[in-house]
Amino acid sequence: MIFPMYLTESQIREIELEVIPDDLKIYLTRILRKKIESSDNPLILKNKLINLSRTIRGETIYVLIADEYGSFQAWDIAWHEGEFELIFRSLSTIEFIEYLGELIEYGFFDLDEINDLLEKANLSFRYKYKNI
Repeated sequence: MIFPMYLTESQIREIELEVIPDDLKIYLTRILRKKIESSDNPLILKNKLINLSRTIRGETIYVLIADEYGSFQAWDIAWHEGEFELIFRSLSTIEFIEYLGELIEYGFFDLDEINDLLEKANLSFRYKYKNI
């Protein structure tokens, strides 16, 4: 990643070979799924989160368009269900850190909650509060 927002070049070199456990990625996906399923528009929110992940990976985004009745097709829903399960697991370590930083910034996760999980997973990095 050439233009990270949450890491410096020296930090990238220090942690680029670190491996994020799949268990942590799956756990975060499950927590995020519970949070968005209770929202007013879970499919639209899933689309946003999927597109954030795909943008960080350098992939094309999915433009979700409702039909003339405001409904979505079954294939749209099915695609989002499958793609959502990959939002963390398809990321490299650097991409994971960048994506999780965005999710913290957007308020999907609490910084202290995430840092506790990172410690439990025995990872070497933590997030800090921004100085405003």
